[in-house]
Amino acid sequence: MAQPRNVMKNLRVKDYIKVDSGVQEPYVEYTATATNIVNSGLVSVNHATVPVVISIPAPGSAGKSLIVTDNSASGTAAHVVTFTGSTVNATGNNTATFDAPLEQLILYSVSATEWLIVLNSGSVGLSTV
Repeated sequence: MAQPRNVMKNLRVKDYIKVDSGVQEPYVEYTATATNIVNSGLVSVNHATVPVVISIPAPGSAGKSLIVTDNSASGTAAHVVTFTGSTVNATGNNTATFDAPLEQLILYSVSATEWLIVLNSGSVGLSTV
């Protein structure tokens, strides 16, 4: 009987990059107010003194992952993220306020118009606009 061979040991670093490049999610960092065009991947707000206000479109379908994080090095600027056309946790809330560095929300879409919070790291405030 033939022994199974380890295919992975023959791959080079550039082969791993090729395999991985098809599944990368976008990373977008905002340092000023903007309308966001991505609804999956990693979104970062970053400014120590000026509040950054962004809007994120509805997920459009179930099964998307989204991480929103306050990537500011310091400060307590109240960054506001509005989830346009969608709600968070079926509560009717559609706005998140990040007011401390490293606060983050990890979200998963359960429908075309609803995000489920997987993790609220820090104390990201939720409200309705």
